[in-house]
Amino acid sequence: MNDRYIFRAKRIDNREWLEGYLIIYPSGKCEIHKKADEPPDILAIYEVDPSTICQCTGLKDRNSELIWENDIVTVPDDEEPCVIEWDENCARWNMSRCGSVMCDFDNYWGREIEKIGNIFDTPELCFVWKR
Repeated sequence: MNDRYIFRAKRIDNREWLEGYLIIYPSGKCEIHKKADEPPDILAIYEVDPSTICQCTGLKDRNSELIWENDIVTVPDDEEPCVIEWDENCARWNMSRCGSVMCDFDNYWGREIEKIGNIFDTPELCFVWKR
């Protein structure tokens, strides 16, 4: 599975994070499809909360953790955290703070930043980001 083409979201039934391929139906229902962890090789399908859908950036932080949309990250020599957001107009990932773009995420190549949480599970870390 190529990381940049996967999504994650919280399952409707138990609120656990799930990673896989995203399917959005015309009705608005959202599901993530993933290969089962145990044999036989079957496709597991779970309904997810649309408000928690995050796309993978395809890059990893300095601890080799995948970085996702809506992750909260720290930048070397900067005390305030940033949030990873997709910029539709420029077709790129940005690191934003207080609703303003701090920098182009690609400038850091993922190696120099560290993921410290996300806006869903650790909202207290992004108080400066809230609009």
